[in-house]
Amino acid sequence: MKFSGRLLGKKKTEPLSFKLKIDKLLGLISMVSEKGLSAIKLFIHRKYERIDQILHKSPEIIERLHSARVVENANKKSYNMNFYVLR
Repeated sequence: MKFSGRLLGKKKTEPLSFKLKIDKLLGLISMVSEKGLSAIKLFIHRKYERIDQILHKSPEIIERLHSARVVENANKKSYNMNFYVLR
C-alpha cells in the first residue's frame, strides 16, 4: 500500500491546526464586521434617500390622480396610461 501511494503521488495528509488568541479573534471579528457594515450602510443610506424623495412627491401625485378624469373611448388595453388626463 505504501508503495502504491508513493507511485501514484499520494501524500499522507495531516489535519491542519492553528492557534489564535481570543483577543486577536475578537479584533478580527470586529474588523470583518465593520467592513461588511460600512458597505451595507452606504446601500441603506441611498435607499432611504430614494424613499424620502418618493414620500415627498406622493401628496402631489395623489392629488393629480384624484383630479384626473377618464377619457371616453379610451383604449383600455393601453399600457402607457394615456387614457387618463392629469391636470
